[in-house]
This record gives sequence, structure tokens and C-alpha cells, in this order.
Amino acid sequence: MNNISRIKKIFESISLSISNDNYFASLTNSLILIDICAKIYSPKVKESNKRYKKWIDDNFITKLEGMSSTNNYLSSNNIWFLRSAMLHEGSADPTTNRSYQKFGKEKVRDIVPTIFPEEFDKKVLVADQGEDYPTLFFDITYFCENVLSVATDWVDENTELVKESDLNLFSLAYSEFATNNNMIIFRA
Repeated sequence: MNNISRIKKIFESISLSISNDNYFASLTNSLILIDICAKIYSPKVKESNKRYKKWIDDNFITKLEGMSSTNNYLSSNNIWFLRSAMLHEGSADPTTNRSYQKFGKEKVRDIVPTIFPEEFDKKVLVADQGEDYPTLFFDITYFCENVLSVATDWVDENTELVKESDLNLFSLAYSEFATNNNMIIFRA
């Protein structure tokens, strides 16, 4: 299976997770998808945080609709720290990362993926809850659907780059017993 096929499996996983209200899976897979696109986009940049933020700034943030241009809180920086907290600790709280206090720009006390009512037109809210920093609430379905849409378009526009990239993406092996009781394992 090539890189395009494997990335399309991730697209499918995110889409199914969204449709099944599996918010944790849709968010973590969306954050991982950004990592993959960023690695393809900037393969020579060694620091994953720089790659990640660059792909978001160049490809994702500019395409978000329904966000006020004055809302700087759902930034590449905060998405990076959300990714780090989610994938390393299963938390959406960026303050669990010691670097956040040093490198965070529009700092928040917490980032809270939220399920807003469909008729609610805001997709990102920043609320002052009496803490040092506000809390960032963002519509999780809106976020994941937009990551999926932007990444799908980006992969379609960069097919050759994706095909030629030096990735070792997740793949699954299948096994079964042969007639002689030997096991056959093949990787898809």
C-alpha cells in the first residue's frame, strides 16, 4: 500500500469517527494527520513543532471559515500544544507542557473541544473564567471536518510530493495459518 492509500485510510478513519460522534478518535487522528502533512510539506525541517506550525499557518488557518480574524487563540501555536497534550497525555490542557508557559503566544488556561448546537454560528469562543488566562472553547466537529477537508485538498494538490515522500506510515499486517500450520503474515 502506498502513501496515498494509507493517508486515504486516515481520511476514512476521521470521517467515520466524526459520523459516529467518536470525538477523541476524530480529534487525535486529525492532529496526527496534520503531523503527516507537515512532514511531507517540510521534510528537511527537523523540528516537528516548526513543521507542524508552518503547515497550519500556510494551509489550514487561512482556509477556516466562520472564524473572526480577531480570534488569535486557535493559532498554530495553540494547536501544536493541544496536539502535544492530546497525543502524549490524553489531555487538551496545553499547560501540562512546561514549554507552553515559555513559548505560548496567545496563552490560554485550557483548550476545551466543545460540541456547540448546530444553530450556533460561532466556532471558537474565548471565555474569561477569572483565571490568569482565558479558556479556549472550539467546535470539535467543525475543527476535525476542516482538518479533513483542507488535508484532502492539500493531498490532492500535492499527489506527487506525497507519493515521493520518505514516510513509513502506519500499516496493518494480516495473518492466517497455512495448511501446514505455518503462519503467513502479509503487510497491507
